[in-house]
Order: sequence, then structure tokens, then C-alpha cells
Amino acid sequence: MGIRARVSDYIRRLLVVAPRKALLYTRRGRQELPRRWIFFRLTKFIHDFLNGGTEIRLIMMPGLRGTGKTTILWQLYRYLLERERIPLDHILFLPVDELRTLIGGNIYDAISCYEELLGSSLEEMREPIFLLLDEVTYDPNWPSAVKAIYDKSPLVFIIVSGSSALALKITSDLARRGVREILYPMNMAEYLMLRHGKYQRRDFTRNLKVALFEGATPEGIVQKLGILHRGLTSIGLDLRNLVVHYLKFGGLPFTMRNGEVAYEQVYDVIERVVNRDFAMIYKMRSETREKAVAILAGLATHPPGPVVISNIAKSLGIKYDTVRKILHALVNSLILYSISPYAKGIAQVRKTRKYCFSTPVVRAALAFRLGWSPDDLLGPMLEDAVLASLIRLKATYPKVIGIHYDPTKGGADAIVEISSVKGTISIPVEVGWGYKDSRQVKNTMKRLSSPYGIIVDDVVKPELDGNVIHIPKYMFLMM
Repeated sequence: MGIRARVSDYIRRLLVVAPRKALLYTRRGRQELPRRWIFFRLTKFIHDFLNGGTEIRLIMMPGLRGTGKTTILWQLYRYLLERERIPLDHILFLPVDELRTLIGGNIYDAISCYEELLGSSLEEMREPIFLLLDEVTYDPNWPSAVKAIYDKSPLVFIIVSGSSALALKITSDLARRGVREILYPMNMAEYLMLRHGKYQRRDFTRNLKVALFEGATPEGIVQKLGILHRGLTSIGLDLRNLVVHYLKFGGLPFTMRNGEVAYEQVYDVIERVVNRDFAMIYKMRSETREKAVAILAGLATHPPGPVVISNIAKSLGIKYDTVRKILHALVNSLILYSISPYAKGIAQVRKTRKYCFSTPVVRAALAFRLGWSPDDLLGPMLEDAVLASLIRLKATYPKVIGIHYDPTKGGADAIVEISSVKGTISIPVEVGWGYKDSRQVKNTMKRLSSPYGIIVDDVVKPELDGNVIHIPKYMFLMM
């Protein structure tokens, strides 16, 4: 049987088994899996499309392996089938990794076979067609294939997922056609929803952002935070103690229920990213991929901080450019986040970047593998979570236009740049596992003429120390 015949047979079987597979991926026993917030953003795009909007009908969803991209696509499949009543053969869920590795086909061939099964080309269709393409980066020619399919008809709606932010970066051709919706690891609000069935008001997170970063005065900010805090503590959980479980296990959907057993699964995810994605996307040789794991292991047992590439290169016996390439790949695979120093122009480029893990669960799993107890690293894990929250904030909240760290000695852990009517305002943020004094924040505030600073620590409720705002760590992590 030739490849095209195998692809055609594969597509035919996918259409038949899809409803059953959708149930398997979206239920635990008879219980429906909760839906993450990105699901509702994506269904809004679908709803607008079905009501005549054609501006956004291509969505690219990158995310770290294990964040739940496949589950969300299957939940969208069921939404289309059950809620929007889209005909069964008008929805194609295509696992591109299977298509490539098991069948040997590519995306364009698969859609061509799909058209044959429909008995009509996409150009001739008179009803909407939905294409859910999972792990699309397994096809190296996916951008040109998706562009060609997109251009066939305004009645085609496409969602693609992938485990590499670099591979899913919008090309100049696709930039005019689609948007990116990154699937981040879970914040604490999603963790409480998925793990404990506790739902916040839909506007809670937005109001928290507005209170922290659009308040007129420190006193007014603390007053607004106090109101939000009273609503948060009324859910009936010991949130101060739950922070520990969230940091150790709550960042990924598959880790939050399995305890330390899940660390081996997280390590498997890391190995798949390094050994599959890096080999396929970045053409890394096995020796280089081994160094990538060694770099992650070294970062896991140290607090987030500036990384001196030359020191790593010397300790591992590899070239400077190789270390830089590895760190670039780790950031694009969404295992690490990087933060630039607060500086201007060429000075910012020359200074070292600060790195943190995209979710503290990855740090915990790596440290556990090295014989460390994650309980000994709760401070660094909290800083990971806070910095990750800020990076998500920059991507999702237009008022935040920059996230940096203070490279000066004794400076704050992070600096949030906010756009305001008075220009750009810089707000220092400091992180502490216990109660944190305000010296570092005040040092940075003085240097930047900041109207206030933020400390994320173990206070019981939001409180004010001069013009420094202390916010409970569990509350900040709800963003």
C-alpha cells in the first residue's frame, strides 16, 4: 500500500473513532475534566466565526509538553460536535506526530485525502470546516501547508498546537492570518479549579491585575486588595498551606493528583523535549542534547538569577555559542523563561539574562531526580512562580509593557514596567518565602523613582509598609 493510500485509510479511521477518543481524553471515568480558561477564549473565536466573523480563523497554540494541549483540542472537538452541532465529517482532529511517525504522511496530503472523503474540495464547501491539528511542528513544512489550506476558503477554521514556541512563531505570511494563544502552565486559580473544584468569579483575576497595577495610590491599592482578599478566603480552603502543594505539584494538569510519582513523568517530558524536539527542530546532536539536560540540572538547585554563559561553557567544556543555543532552545520550548536586565539600549543587550523555570514543578522534578527534597527549594520555586506570573501578565495584560530584573547589587527580584497616562512607571517586585523586609524593594524604588513597590511573601492579608505593599503569596499567584 502506498503512502497516499495509507494516509487516506488513516484519515477515514480518524473520522470514525474521533467521538470515542474525544470522550476518553476529556473524562476521568464518568466525570468531565474541568476546562482551562484558554478553552473559553478559543470558543469565543469559534462562536464569532460561526456568526459571520472571518477575521480570526487561524489560531496557533504553543505550550510546554504536558500542559494539556491535546485535551483542550478534544474538548473543543466535543464543543463543536455537541454544542454547535457541526456535522461529524466537518471536524477533523489530526495528530500530526502520528501522521508523520506512524504513517509517513504530511499535513497537505492528509487534507487532500480528507477532501476526497468529503467528496468535495474545501473551496467548494458551503458549510464551515474545522481542522484541529495537534503537534503540527512534526511536519517541517507546516507553515506553507497551513497557509495553503487557510487560503482555500473563508469557511475553514484552523487550530494548530505545538510544543515549541519557536516553531510556532508566526511567519510574515501567517501573521496576517492568525493569532497565537500560548497555553501556559496553570496558575493557582486554575489549580484550585481543577484540583479542588473551587471557582473564582470570572473577573477576579482581572480585578487583581487592575488593583495591583492601575491603582492611584498605595493606600488605594491595599484597600482594593483587601476587598478581593475577603472574597478569596471565603472559599473555605487553607490557601497558605496549599501554596506548598501548588508549587510542588500544581503547575501541570497531570502532576497535581499524583504526588512525587509524577516527578518521573515530568522528567520524561523534559527528556522528550530535549531528545525529540531539539533533535527535530534545532538539529541538535546527541552530545549537545546531553549538555542541555546538564544545564537544567545545574539551574534546578540554584535560585533564579542571571546566567553567565561563559561560566557554564567552561564548566561543561563546550563552546559559548553552544550554551547560548541550548538556552535559546530551552526558552523556546517553554521549559525556561528568560528576563532581560533593567537597562537602556546596548547596555541591556550586553548584560546577562535571568532565567527561571516556567513552572516550579519542573524545578521540583529535576531536583528530586538529583536527590534533593523539593521542600528545601520552596523559596526558589516561589520565585519561579512569581516571575512566571509576571511573564504571563506581560503577554495577556496590555498595561504591562516590560518585565525586567534589577542588575544592581541589593536590587529587587523583578521590575514591572507599566504604561500610564503619565508615561512608563516602574514597579519593583520582591519575593520571600517568609516575611520579607523592604530594603531591596526600597533600593530599587529610590533608583527608579517608583511610586510604590510590591513584596510577595507570607503575610496573612494585604498590608502596607510605607509605600511598599505586602501581598500574600497565594493571592499573587492567582494572576
